Amino acid sequence: MQPQYTQVPLESPEEWRPVVGFEGFYEVSDLGRVRRIAPRKTRDRPTGTLKQSIRSSGYFRVLLYRNKEYRNALVHRIVASAFWGPTKPGQWTNHLNGNKLDNRAVNLEWCTPSENLLHAIRTGLRPNTFALINPTRTGSRNPSAKLTEADVIAIRALRPTMTLTSLAKQHGVSYALIGQICRREIWKHI
Repeated sequence: MQPQYTQVPLESPEEWRPVVGFEGFYEVSDLGRVRRIAPRKTRDRPTGTLKQSIRSSGYFRVLLYRNKEYRNALVHRIVASAFWGPTKPGQWTNHLNGNKLDNRAVNLEWCTPSENLLHAIRTGLRPNTFALINPTRTGSRNPSAKLTEADVIAIRALRPTMTLTSLAKQHGVSYALIGQICRREIWKHI
């Protein structure tokens, strides 16, 4: 399935804000460009827009320098921090149109990993193969299921007379999985 990109309107004129953690050294624009505003003392490099390279993950990155230290920074995270505020621990940056290379501020938002995954499935960037997202794929209809509904019923019936380890060996799964089944943490629909 081909990804479906949605159009996000182009904003102008370009607005520049300081890069969080590199204030006074770098600025980032709402169009996703990064520029150095303080000249480097060790080399005769001019101030100006930085060259962005694409990581193996498909995201743009830039190399930032301050106090004799270099830092690789993902451009979409720099833009989101500058225009949408600091991130909370565990938050990801979501590209609203699904294009990893479109780092405009209007195309970015903070989200949780699960929200990011759901967005990727909705936009066609990732196939829907997850049982949590598609509730009709529970139990033995889940492609990664090792047990059937009949197995689960038998496990729960035999649990008072057999140990978790013996039930696990009998069904070819881990004893931890058997424990989760017996406590109804998983296979809740049975």
